[in-house]
Amino acid sequence: MSAGSLAIDAEPSRTMRGFPLLGYWLIAGAVFLFPIERLVVIGVGGFNVRPSYALMGLFLVFAWPYAVSGLAMMPAAAALLAALAISTAAATLYLAGVAYLVWALFTVLFACACLGFLRGRPWLVERLALLTVTVGTFWAGVGFAQWLASFVKRDLAYSWLDGRIPRVQALMQESSYFAVYLVPILFLAIFRNRPWHAAIVALGIAASASRTAIVGVAAGALALFAYRYTKTFVRIAAASPFVLALGAFALYSFEKLRVGLLTFALFLRDGFMLTDATSAMPRFESWAHALTIWRANPILGVGTGQYGRAYVELGLGLPWDSI
Repeated sequence: MSAGSLAIDAEPSRTMRGFPLLGYWLIAGAVFLFPIERLVVIGVGGFNVRPSYALMGLFLVFAWPYAVSGLAMMPAAAALLAALAISTAAATLYLAGVAYLVWALFTVLFACACLGFLRGRPWLVERLALLTVTVGTFWAGVGFAQWLASFVKRDLAYSWLDGRIPRVQALMQESSYFAVYLVPILFLAIFRNRPWHAAIVALGIAASASRTAIVGVAAGALALFAYRYTKTFVRIAAASPFVLALGAFALYSFEKLRVGLLTFALFLRDGFMLTDATSAMPRFESWAHALTIWRANPILGVGTGQYGRAYVELGLGLPWDSI
């Protein structure tokens, strides 16, 4: 079956033949490579090629009608591409702006193609959801194994907290990236009723020792509880003054609980106050400077990929390399 003959709105068959089979495996391969795509890079003629991009491109070759239909379903994506194109026209480093625009176009079209391809195929969505959970569980297991092995060989850890607690990243770039990847998979595993997968993913998140993940899990757990037990959540919210009073009494009465919670609070606070490039404080600073850049160029912006240049030109200092 050719790409042009794809019947987008036809009643889909559950038979995995032809393009549906190829499309499934191309998306599946991308799902597996996405977590490590920043490290799995192949040099070709002076250019860095990522295997996940090759799979995405091959999928687009066959699925371009789905990309068109998916883009029609996502007007916000079309508006984003139009804004990027206008901003690119204003860029000082024009070629760099065009390169970023092509990358954004490629990524958005792949997402739209996936949306169009999966529309009307809920059974295929279910398969991909379970595949995502399985892949996440695999990488979480790799991370937890790394965490255990680091007690034997310290160099295996990404870093150490207070010289006692290892932080790991599996084969990803750094611990927070690893943890942020796993947090949504944890809740997907819970929703798909995969308790063992969720348990392994939780171990991977814990092994990352990421403060960002702690906040994400707490927020996700609260949202999940509110979604599943709406009436109970409303009752708890209504009784929150009494709950807070009970918590204050417990803290006052039990010294070990008080010390433990205080230590944990200081752990979170220190994380937000760290000034290394991968911590929270530089991110807050970068967001504030981004707002300053936008105020100076509110209509056309400064061009895609021009953040660092505008950062320096406005006298904001040198940008953090990792942000």
